[in-house]
Amino acid sequence: MTLLLEIIFMFMLQFTGFSFEILYERVGDDAVLPCNIDRSSEQFYDVKWLIDRPDSEEISCKESVVQSSAGASRLSVSRNCSLLIRNITDEDAEKYICRLGNKKWIDYIDVYVYLNVLSISSSPSDVHGRVDLTCSFKSPLEASFFKENDIIWMNETGSQLSGKNPEFEVHKQTNCVSVLTVKHQRGNSKRFSCRFVDVDEVQIDAVYVLTDISGQTKHLYHRVGDDVLLPCRTTSSSSSCSDVTWLYQKDPNTAFREEVHNGSVVQTSARVGSDCSLLIRNITNEDAGRFLCRLGNKNKFEAYLNILSISKDPADVPPRGSGSVTFQCSLSRFDPTIPCRQNSFIWMNETGSQLSGDGVGLDCVSVLTVKHQSGNKKTFTCQFVEDDKVKTYAVYVLDFSYLSGHIFIIIFVAVVTVVLMFLGAVAALVYMSRRRTEGNEDQRTRTTRRTVAGDEDNL
Repeated sequence: MTLLLEIIFMFMLQFTGFSFEILYERVGDDAVLPCNIDRSSEQFYDVKWLIDRPDSEEISCKESVVQSSAGASRLSVSRNCSLLIRNITDEDAEKYICRLGNKKWIDYIDVYVYLNVLSISSSPSDVHGRVDLTCSFKSPLEASFFKENDIIWMNETGSQLSGKNPEFEVHKQTNCVSVLTVKHQRGNSKRFSCRFVDVDEVQIDAVYVLTDISGQTKHLYHRVGDDVLLPCRTTSSSSSCSDVTWLYQKDPNTAFREEVHNGSVVQTSARVGSDCSLLIRNITNEDAGRFLCRLGNKNKFEAYLNILSISKDPADVPPRGSGSVTFQCSLSRFDPTIPCRQNSFIWMNETGSQLSGDGVGLDCVSVLTVKHQSGNKKTFTCQFVEDDKVKTYAVYVLDFSYLSGHIFIIIFVAVVTVVLMFLGAVAALVYMSRRRTEGNEDQRTRTTRRTVAGDEDNL
């Protein structure tokens, strides 16, 4: 707020007969809005609180009743007619009117209370560990009353941050919103404060502690079809986990989507446990990616879900010859641009003998081709290994007895087809030979008849 605004308010106070008060609060705090009206005069009957917006709540101090509102549960009136707003949000930044009137409300006095709200929040970190801290100042006053540098950023040492360097960047303030981009420092936590300054005085500040969640970052490995439980590892203040949100990001180039918002499930495949953990049933390759649990506006747990799958005779693998079976083992993960190391996949048969597969690299895919074998069922196992440890494995059981019968039928049908084609060709040749012989006999008969007739004419 500028000095000009204060002069305007002082002028209105002196010549229009109403008073005002300006309050600064943080998101999540409880705010007490004082009325400051002398109610000792018997001509005044009651005090009402109004909010200067279309869907205004109306609260009677005498009756202490909220007459309408979706947020009525957060509003109450004290004995001295102060208005209490619990757990304030950005939406509570409004002009509030305390109105003292007589019984018929013909005469009344208004006190205006301007509630300004400061909030600070963080984005999920990107693949480079960068986090955007957003400081927002909401006010019922016009944005034109505020200067460009009303919001400043400070670090834990009390030094003001500005400009850009490898560790942080302060972006240009727009519409009372300032963004600070910082980089996660592993092993410790960083404290940043956002301050709203007016007439060279700090009116209010908000603090954000950027905790190191590296100890709570997990790389999980599962198979297609598993049920996966992702723990949030935090204590919710609500038994319904209403302050917990789960986010999902498929890959570094896609935006986050909400799986659970304030305790409510958004995606039908997800479930929330009593401890705010995230349960995903019967996972598929499409579930691979990054999951983030947030308590309020703070990141509490981060997990990268890697999913292993195995398939037989995949369509994208060329056939390897008759009598062979091809298996493909692949790992779906958050960042597909990072290649798998050589020997990341190990193939084994039912006896535990290691088999040689092809592939591995950028696609994180390994292919195994085996010849038809005698016997019944055969088991093939694909293991994914990282840092000399088996992270997960997938098993495929192949029934070769079914394949043997199937191949026999195919061969039998093929042989019968060839024999029938051969017999058909022989029959066609015989038929053509007979037609040719009969044609020659007819030709000789016609020639003989013409010769005899000519001799008769000569006689």
